[in-house]
Amino acid sequence: MAGTRIDHALPQIIAHPDLAHIWVASSLAVSSTAASAAARSVKAVQAHGWQVAIALPRPEGGSRAAQAEVADALGLREPAERNLDALADQLLDLPESWPGCRALALIVTIDKLDNPGLLRVLSDRSERLLRLDGFQLETVLLTNGTTA
Repeated sequence: MAGTRIDHALPQIIAHPDLAHIWVASSLAVSSTAASAAARSVKAVQAHGWQVAIALPRPEGGSRAAQAEVADALGLREPAERNLDALADQLLDLPESWPGCRALALIVTIDKLDNPGLLRVLSDRSERLLRLDGFQLETVLLTNGTTA
């Protein structure tokens, strides 16, 4: 059974202005650590029927590290950790990779929204998964308050 709308589970999030299925919360601005912000978000979305994958990339790692953490959190295989095309292809396999899951929240802690390629792939594939398979993949970006 699919979860409720992700913004009902996490009312503090706002939709990304340009990308569907991408949500932004400046939770880290009021949190002592990225891990505690992610933990609070996990509990909230699980209570609304969502399964959760968490990516906690190190701020100094840059966009490649963020992509690698996202791929690892979702259980994707090499070369998805370093190749956006491979990541895009493997995202379409999530319904098989997450058996019994129909609503998956990917929670990512980031310093700023500076990885447009990764965000666009997540958005595009989320839309396609929903349209073709009824599989909900929503990405929640927990930022430190910086949105650009």
